[in-house]
Formats: sequence, structure tokens, C-alpha cells
Amino acid sequence: MHVSAVSVTTLAYIIERHYKNRVADVRKALGNFCKICNIVAVDSKMIHNAIASSFDDYEDAVQHEAAISCGADFIVTRDKTGFKLSQIEVLFPQEVLTRI
Repeated sequence: MHVSAVSVTTLAYIIERHYKNRVADVRKALGNFCKICNIVAVDSKMIHNAIASSFDDYEDAVQHEAAISCGADFIVTRDKTGFKLSQIEVLFPQEVLTRI
């Protein structure tokens, strides 16, 4: 499973809210998550490609570029509307679970 570095920072924000900013717990949860994922670095080329893309949502464009760079088979999101122009299949989380 691949996840962009951008997603890890978003996940940290969500975990911080859950753990009420208990730093040790947040870092442990992030560390456990990162053990099961390949973190895809986001570089300047991806940033520039996202800026030049026709995606309406910039963050989605960056996620798309990261997915392309690592050869992902699909993108998992709760909101497919931002990925109408995706070159990669886009799935809801529950759709992924039915494939496992």
C-alpha cells in the first residue's frame, strides 16, 4: 500500500484530535501506520504538474501526481468528485475492502 507524504500530515492532524494532542500517542499511531505503508515523497515535479493540471482541487491534483509516480493501481478517497480527470481508477474505501 502506498500513501503520499501529504496524507501522512493529514492523518497526523486527525490523530492529534483523537488523542487530544498527546504527542507520544500520536507518534506511536503514526509510526504504526507508516510500518504498513510505503510513503511516497512529493517532489517539486509533482507540485508543478499539479499546478499545471486541470484538476479543480489542488490537493487532489497532488495526490494524483503522487499516485502516478509510484505506479498505483487506484486512488482511495471518500470524495471521488475531485478525481474526475484521474488517469488512475478511483475507489471509495468500502470498494477497496470488497477487493481484499
